[in-house]
Amino acid sequence: MNVKELESSTFEQIWENAFDAMRLVNAEGVIVEVNKAFCTMVEMSRESLVGRPMAVIYSEPDHDTIQKKLVERFRARKIEISIDRPLMLWNGKKVWFEASNTFVDSENHGTLLLSIFRDITEKKKSEEEAMEYMEELKKLNSEKDKFLSIISHDLRGPFQSLLGMSELLSEEFETMEPDELKEYFASMNRSLRAQYTLLENLLTWSRLQIGQVQMEKEQISLANVIAEVLAVMETTAVQKQITIHAQVPDALRASADVNMLKSVIQNLVSNALKFTPRGGDIYITGESGSSRAAVSIRDTGVGMDEDEIEQLFDITRKKTRKGTDGEKGTGLGLIIIRDMTELMDGTLDIDSRPGEGSTFTIQLPVS
Repeated sequence: MNVKELESSTFEQIWENAFDAMRLVNAEGVIVEVNKAFCTMVEMSRESLVGRPMAVIYSEPDHDTIQKKLVERFRARKIEISIDRPLMLWNGKKVWFEASNTFVDSENHGTLLLSIFRDITEKKKSEEEAMEYMEELKKLNSEKDKFLSIISHDLRGPFQSLLGMSELLSEEFETMEPDELKEYFASMNRSLRAQYTLLENLLTWSRLQIGQVQMEKEQISLANVIAEVLAVMETTAVQKQITIHAQVPDALRASADVNMLKSVIQNLVSNALKFTPRGGDIYITGESGSSRAAVSIRDTGVGMDEDEIEQLFDITRKKTRKGTDGEKGTGLGLIIIRDMTELMDGTLDIDSRPGEGSTFTIQLPVS
């Protein structure tokens, strides 16, 4: 074997076994040669590439236009030396690649364009995922900051009112009439209860966010849970002259955490009582499917429009609505309900129309 044969043999091995994809194209834009790595990258065989226009690897329908531009740049020697861009293949698959181009002279084919490609699809995917993750983190931090700003305002306002009332009572107590004193104390009690509920919801919500809520799933009778909740809510329903109709099959069961489920149902019933006018009705129904059990709580209350429903789960647009008897809320109840339901592998759906009432449906896995 002479030196020339050795050089030729070595070049063929390097060409064929190179990690990077390589392609040779002539001045007519026709593929002269490709290596294995190029065939793998574009998912085509050597036989279907060699002798074909180099635009054959593209998915664009107008191959002739692409081919013409490539040939024009080739002949004008205006091919980019280095390229980093995506390539949409003939089969619709998107590939990111780095390419370096150089012109080489060949005895048999004249001047050829040698293009060396490196597939960087996974690298680009990682970069895009990292960017998406960073954007999500920025969004979450922005939402949390805005939410904490809103909450601090909600906490500060009532305390200023309480401080004012307590100062007035301490200075004017002896000159006040019993009925006047009673009203002041009742107002302070309502305000303190509202603040306590807000703090309780804040603590629950924060524990949910950092994953500190312990959950023990078991097979639960939904009828029993609802009966226990209604026993607690009965006084409020009687005070507002609201009738609660519960029709949940005794056999209806779901896989859930019993304390979490009680909290979810209680919050939903409390919400229905809050926005249902005196003399109204609340209907609680349950049904089972092959893999899910559903409980719906429907009221004949004030209802909501689409924008109000959207605001329910946006902590940056926290807006509390007063109930039909002036009841105050924290704006966190439904966010906690949704998070708890999802933690139990369930879903929460809302159907509501202004003036027609609302229906909240939770679906939980059967097992």
